[in-house]
Formats: sequence, structure tokens, C-alpha cells
Amino acid sequence: QVHNIFGCKTISRVDFRYNPEEKNKPHKGFYVLEINTHPGMTPLSIVPEICLAKGISYTQIVDKLVKDGLS
Repeated sequence: QVHNIFGCKTISRVDFRYNPEEKNKPHKGFYVLEINTHPGMTPLSIVPEICLAKGISYTQIVDKLVKDGLS
């Protein structure tokens, strides 16, 4: 939801904290710390690993990131 609310494209990593003592508040205890729109893209990073598991090659995801960045 945070990715979409802030208009991020393609991929992002959202870092957050959770406070279970505030689970009944409107935000359910979640606090967004940062949105990283360029998470690790080395061959050892999790994004390429996730893409590969979905049948998307490293070259394809980099191409998509570049195209989205230009639009």
C-alpha cells in the first residue's frame, strides 16, 4: 500500500517498525521508516532472486527499471 500511495514504480523496499502495543490504533502499530526505490540489485541481492523465482531475468528487470525511470 505504501508503494502505491507514494506512486512508486516497478519495485521498492519499504522499511517499517511495528509496535504490538498500538495494534488497536488506526495505523495498527505500523510506522513507515523509509521507502527505498532502488533496493539492492547486485546478483546476490534479494530483488534479483525474487525476480528469477518469478521467471524474470536480471537483464529484464534492469531494462524495466530503466524504462520506468525514463517515463
